[in-house]
Amino acid sequence: MQEKKAPLESYEAFADRLIREAEARGEFANLPGLGKPIPGIDQPRDENWWIKDKLRRENHNLIPTRLGVKLEVEKLLETLKSIPSESQVRDRVRKMNQKIREVHYSSAESPAVIVLPLDEEVIVEQWQSRSNQLQGANKKRR
Repeated sequence: MQEKKAPLESYEAFADRLIREAEARGEFANLPGLGKPIPGIDQPRDENWWIKDKLRRENHNLIPTRLGVKLEVEKLLETLKSIPSESQVRDRVRKMNQKIREVHYSSAESPAVIVLPLDEEVIVEQWQSRSNQLQGANKKRR
């Protein structure tokens, strides 16, 4: 049931009364975030905070497609040492090359970022040399 403002009651008094009545009914009890700090309260004021929050919550990415693929290539090259087998290295390189080709042939508007397909054999050689170095280091520790 929606309350109506009394004719001589100010809007401020009306709002205060509605809040008091809702509080008395327990409508503000157990709200999510109760007792938790307000996110970003200590950060400088940002007029676009709600846009950034929505993008973060909905996991949107504003990076252009070609630049995103270039970043994925860099991440792949950084994580090579943690890939346990040559077949997995080859599989990931092939998948990445497929993505690169899709981006090159897509009509997506994007800045002129050149991302060339990876040379699978060169990547595998790099992986093998790193894994051999790790195995050698592990043997020395024993």
